[in-house]
Amino acid sequence: MMIVRAVSGLYKAANFRSRNLNRNLHLNWIDANTSVDVNFYHKGQDKRQVVVQHDKLSSLAESEKLKYYWKAKLERLISLL
Repeated sequence: MMIVRAVSGLYKAANFRSRNLNRNLHLNWIDANTSVDVNFYHKGQDKRQVVVQHDKLSSLAESEKLKYYWKAKLERLISLL
């Protein structure tokens, strides 16, 4: 399974390495050099926690950029719930 994202007008895909329903997703990111782990935790009635870990980043600057990227995506997710 793949997810597709528009990047500068082009579409690129991230490939799932594995997934466990209601627990986690492991995927190769669209740059083919980094990986993303998304973990879902049950925190009681009507509460969940989502943790995103983006690995193998090449620099602190890239890390900071993606930190804000993922923050925005998680905020968007919250707005949809």
